[in-house]
This record gives sequence, structure tokens and C-alpha cells, in this order.
Amino acid sequence: MEHGIILVRPETSGNIGAVCRAMATAGLKDLSIVGEKHRYNEDEILKFALKAYSIWEHAHFFAPQIDGLRTALSKYSFACGTTRRTGKKRTSSIQTIAQCARSIGEQHIRNAAFVFGNERTGLMREELALCNMSVYIPTSNDFGSLNLSHAVQIVCYELFLQSNNMANGSGGTDSEQVTLEEVFRTSENIISFLKLRGFFKVGGAQENEQFFNTILAKANLNPFELSHINQIVKKLLAKEHKEQ
Repeated sequence: MEHGIILVRPETSGNIGAVCRAMATAGLKDLSIVGEKHRYNEDEILKFALKAYSIWEHAHFFAPQIDGLRTALSKYSFACGTTRRTGKKRTSSIQTIAQCARSIGEQHIRNAAFVFGNERTGLMREELALCNMSVYIPTSNDFGSLNLSHAVQIVCYELFLQSNNMANGSGGTDSEQVTLEEVFRTSENIISFLKLRGFFKVGGAQENEQFFNTILAKANLNPFELSHINQIVKKLLAKEHKEQ
């Protein structure tokens, strides 16, 4: 599987077309849109996508709600949410796109999703919380706003450079990786157990679930390792239910 681009509630058809073109320059083809296909003008998309129009034709669509984004992310092993905001609670990790691309190469992650928010509002906090890492593109303090397609172009360029480095021998060997769907499920089981033990009586479950999502994804576990963790948690859950 290759890296993918996910657009969350994009507003303009022209931007989608330009995103397709940006992806094509880096050899990326996996586009997902958290939005309704019928809302977009295909003639406008073709105008900006040109020979990259096939990326639009093969794009995957998901419901324009938080559950739609979660489903879109489920097939990937890592998720990077783009943002201009760098506050403490954005995620537990934030890097520039150049740093992120290097990290992905060092961890041999070959199917990361890069998530881009709406042109006006960016990613909402709950959308960014589904991602394992926040990524930002350094820009001038006087004018920091990038057009959506320009931001995608910069991300695609950094990924293209990283893929070339890996192809030239600086990357690691392929290894089987778990999907975020499996990570989400394991984190949910951990939180369920902690709730049974009396944790989170005054909140904190959502933040800790995101913490486990991030830690498990960054650990770069193989399917056996994550399955082993899941089995331990399931046994603890079963024991807790039995004692109650």
C-alpha cells in the first residue's frame, strides 16, 4: 500500500483537481475525500487536474462526519494531521513536514495517511485527535496561510524525496504493519478495562484513548505483537467482568 491523501470536507472543486495534479507529480494515487461526491463539479476538477484526473475517478468517499474520517483512516498504519495551530493539546507529537517524512522513513512506514482540513477552518480538534501526529509547514509569521492544493504539493514533494532515499538504499526493508483500525480497537479495549477498574470518573477517557492510539501506532508493531497485547487486555476484561 502507498501513502494516501485525505481531504476532509473540501469546499472547492478546483482545489480537488489541483490536489490530484500535486499527487501525480509525486507518484501518489490514493485519494480519499470525507465529503459527498455529488457536491463537486467534475468539469472544474478536470480543468485543474488535467492528466491526473484518474486520481479523482478512483477516489474513495466517506461520510462528512467524524466517523467517516475514522473509517477513511482505518486501512492505514499511521495518520498525520496537517495544521497551522501548534498548541499543547493538538496531539502528543508535532513536527514539520520534513521531519515527519524523515520519521516515516526511519520507521519504515509505507502506508501513512496525510489529512487536510477544510480550506476555511482546517481540521477540527476532534478530527486532528484521530491522527497520531500533527504536521505543519513552516511559513512566514506575516502571512502563514497556504492554499489547500499548495499544502498538499509541499507534503507530496517531501514524501517523494523520502521515497527516493528509501529506493536508493537508505530505507529499511518492508515489514508487515498493523492498520489503524486494529490500533483503534486495541485502544478501545484498554479504555474499557480502565473504566471497569474505576478510572475516568471525572473524564479523561477520550484523551487517554488518543494517547494509546498514538503510542501503539508509533511503536510500529507487527500484527503478532499487537494481537498479543489485545489478547492480554481481553483476558483482563473477561476477568474483571467475571469478578463483578
